[in-house]
Amino acid sequence: MDDIPICSYTSESRRLEPRAPWMERITIEDPQHWERETGILRWKEQEYIAGVRILMERVNQTRGLHAVQRMIGCELRDDGSLGGFLQYAFNGHDFISLDKDRLTWTAAMDAAKITQDRWNSERSNAQQYKDYLEGECIEDLKKYLKLGAESLQRVTPKIRISRRKSGERIFLTGCAYGFYPRDIEVKWLRNGEEIPWESRDILPSPEGTYQVRITVEIQEGDENTCILQVDHSGLPETVRVVYEAETGSFRQHHLQGPISRPPSA
Repeated sequence: MDDIPICSYTSESRRLEPRAPWMERITIEDPQHWERETGILRWKEQEYIAGVRILMERVNQTRGLHAVQRMIGCELRDDGSLGGFLQYAFNGHDFISLDKDRLTWTAAMDAAKITQDRWNSERSNAQQYKDYLEGECIEDLKKYLKLGAESLQRVTPKIRISRRKSGERIFLTGCAYGFYPRDIEVKWLRNGEEIPWESRDILPSPEGTYQVRITVEIQEGDENTCILQVDHSGLPETVRVVYEAETGSFRQHHLQGPISRPPSA
C-alpha cells in the first residue's frame, strides 16, 4: 500500500503473513484475518496454476518457466473520488485488463481474445470486480490507512538545484528528495514551456522516502530564465525554484490558487 509491502504469501510458506509491523495489529479487530485470507490465497494459488497450464497450451509452449500475474488495486484520492484497476499479464506481457466503468475486458494479445470473449459474455463477472474495487477494497484501504497512519504520513520534499559545465555544455539539475508518497511532478520550465530533460528517475531512499533528479541542458547565460517546478501531495501548493547564476544559489516561491496534483491514496 502506497509503495510499502504490508503482507505476503508464497508457495513455500502457504500462509499470508504481515510485512509491515503495524499490520500485526489487524487481529485486534479481526482475529480471523490471517486464517481467512490464507484460505482464499491457497485456493487462488491452485487457480493460477491451472491458468498457467491453459495458457501454455494456448500458445503451444509446454516446456520452460511460465508465469501468470495479476495486479489489482483501488485508490482513495484527496478529493474523495475513487479509482480502481485489474489487469493480468502472461510471461511478463500484458494479457487482459478490466474497464470497470464500461464493465468490459480488453485483450492485450491474441492469446487473450478467447478469454476476452468468454468474460465479456458473462457481464456479472465484471460487475463483481467493480463492486469489489469500489466497496470492499476501499473499506480495506481505509482500515489499513488507520492502522498505519503514523508510518504513512506524507513527507514534504526538500529541493535543491545545481549547475554543471562539461566542455561547452551547461547542465542544470533539480533534485527533490526525502518525500513520501512516491507520486511527484517535477519539471523544468523556460518562458512557461517545459524543457526537454536528459534524465529523470524516481528512486527509493533507505529511510523509506523517495528522491528524484531531473537534468536539462541549456545555453550558458540562460540559467536565470529556467524554473524548476515541483508538485507533491505533501506541499500545500506548487513550488517554483529559480537558479541565480550570479550567486550560484537558488530561491523558491509558491504558486497561489488551485493546482492539479498527482494522484495519491
